[in-house]
Amino acid sequence: MRKIKVLNLKKKKPLSKGISSFLIAFIISLFVIFLFFFPPFKRIELFFYDYRINSFGNQSNLDPRIVIAGIDEPSLAKLGQMPWPRNIHGNLVRNLTLAGADVIAFDVLFTTHDRMSGLNDNEFAKALKESGKVFLASKAEFSKSGLGEIVVSNPIKILYNSAKGTGTINFNADIDEIYRKAILFIDINGRKIPSLDLLTACYALGLKPEDIIYEKDRVLLGSAVIPVVDGNRMLINYLREGVRTEGESTTVITPVSYYKFLNPDEPKKVRNKIILVGAAARGLDDIAKTPVGDRYGVVVHSNVLNTILQGKYIMKAGWGFDDAAVFIVALIIGLILPKFNTIKGSIITVFVIAFYLVLNIFFFSRGIWIALAAPLLAGVFTFTGVAVYQFLRTRGLFGQFVSPELVDEMLKFEEKQKLGGEEKEVSVLFSDIRGYTNLSEKMSPAEVMKLLNEYHSKMSRIFIENDGRVFDYQGDAQMVVFGAVKERKDHALAAVKSALQMQEALEEMRKEWKIERKELFEIGVGICTGMVALGLVGAEEHKQLAAIGDSTNVAARLQGLSRELESPVLISESTYQPAKEYIITDKLEPVRLKGKSEPLQVYRVKGLKN
Repeated sequence: MRKIKVLNLKKKKPLSKGISSFLIAFIISLFVIFLFFFPPFKRIELFFYDYRINSFGNQSNLDPRIVIAGIDEPSLAKLGQMPWPRNIHGNLVRNLTLAGADVIAFDVLFTTHDRMSGLNDNEFAKALKESGKVFLASKAEFSKSGLGEIVVSNPIKILYNSAKGTGTINFNADIDEIYRKAILFIDINGRKIPSLDLLTACYALGLKPEDIIYEKDRVLLGSAVIPVVDGNRMLINYLREGVRTEGESTTVITPVSYYKFLNPDEPKKVRNKIILVGAAARGLDDIAKTPVGDRYGVVVHSNVLNTILQGKYIMKAGWGFDDAAVFIVALIIGLILPKFNTIKGSIITVFVIAFYLVLNIFFFSRGIWIALAAPLLAGVFTFTGVAVYQFLRTRGLFGQFVSPELVDEMLKFEEKQKLGGEEKEVSVLFSDIRGYTNLSEKMSPAEVMKLLNEYHSKMSRIFIENDGRVFDYQGDAQMVVFGAVKERKDHALAAVKSALQMQEALEEMRKEWKIERKELFEIGVGICTGMVALGLVGAEEHKQLAAIGDSTNVAARLQGLSRELESPVLISESTYQPAKEYIITDKLEPVRLKGKSEPLQVYRVKGLKN
């Protein structure tokens, strides 16, 4: 007999569902965190931030101390187009100072001289000095030297020296060109230059610039503790309500036309107020995109000042909180899903995501910004990943019961079943362990099961190599059909070759078992070729692939006679004829099988000719 090499492949023990789902959730969490380093995904989180600002942000009114003197269309119509002569600003300062304004801040740059007359600069400077309450704007820019140095463009010298102080009005938009943060100060070689808003708030609170304490993650302004992100920025807690200029429907912030403050009667309403002077007309091109819509620059400054004065800050959760949220949501879903079916798992996933959403909004409404997009995405990805894994794992388990290669074929047979199944010539192989009852008596059930799994795994690989498919396991017995799933004209020879390889594989295992002092056994095989009906058999709730026909019964009977006839492999005449040119056999006496009226010619297979 030709020696056939049988591979001794040992499968690695699969991970449990819980551990596998945990690993899936963990890997997805790392992947999602990695994704949010890239601008398109950062935009998603910023979009959710804006949604929360609009829906759950600051619901208060503008601090009543803040008044905006807006350079709006009515003012431009009365006073002419900008820039105005500086003596007009001087008149504004005098009127507001006489009326008892607390602080006056100009969101207007005066970095060049008055284009009409230097006398106007002198008049403005005189008003600034007499008032002692006016702060002017400066702007920080990178120097043109290309060395990355920052230079500050201050008002012209006469105005700079006359004002109470100057502060920067720099803003940097996020990657989507929306202004969410205010730059509280500029750091130039360790020297901190406060912004116009911070400086204004400082004096409004009765403090001086030297009272401002700059720390790593916060700025201390007296009793006010301002949280800082990105080194020197503060998240602006924009008022949710819309902002309208005078003459339109008013909600919260109503800029008063600049020209009205030139009337001696109007300033009487500004006693102890903080006056912000700035552009409030579209033609002046000082409009910024904000989470609550387009706003004039001076209105953005009013929101910055309002955030500080009201102390309603938005704090970014500490380092690691966003990543922790991603892991927590993903791991909770990953650990829960394996315990439930798909429908219940979906419901629980929705509940977990909804709970996190509510919790996130709860914290945001109290001024704590924790990432929302990344954890939600991680939750959805984890649900999808675990669901796919469970599907594939279930498919794999299903394949262990009916042979992995039969999973797709069973779906095909289901379609054919609608037509009453399929008739086909096949070769059916039955094998059985001899003395299985005695074997069971000598071993524990667990030991028997382990032995059977090892045996069936080895044999299953032989069947697959010869295009045979296991249709049924009956404890120690196997029913294998050749030519049913994959078309093969020599299915009779394939069945015989499989039977011989089974004997050789068993002999190899017996050698190992003998060394390990395990119980030994032999097998008997019966093969018959003929027409059968292939299809799914069983109730609606449970079906299995079956081959129905006389050949199946004959193969089972021959397997039962194999020991009596001292033939490990016994085949019928119908199998012998198509395979006889390739196999070595002994012709035995015809046998009578139960249910058969005529004797059946059988053959003992000894090996292959080549």
